[in-house]
Amino acid sequence: MKGLLSIVIVSVLCAELSTFSPNYNSLLAVRIMVGVGVGGVPIYGSWFLEFVPSQNRGMWTIICTCFWTIGTILEALLALAHYISLGVIFYMSFGLVFL
Repeated sequence: MKGLLSIVIVSVLCAELSTFSPNYNSLLAVRIMVGVGVGGVPIYGSWFLEFVPSQNRGMWTIICTCFWTIGTILEALLALAHYISLGVIFYMSFGLVFL
């Protein structure tokens, strides 16, 4: 359980620290640490499947994978809706500021 908690702590703490980054190099370093924390996310699936009876393990693996995919698609659709509502000009100007 301490391993799972450490993954969450690293991800959340580094994500919050990235909002206070004074320059690009510190932002990059902190976002790399967020990636390290997020890289531990597959541990959750393995840990969950340890408690599922072996005859149902395949079905639950497929269910978890399908919901992960559905969540990713919904996230992309939400980003697209947000992008359309603010307009292309807003995102283009925002991108040009930080280039």
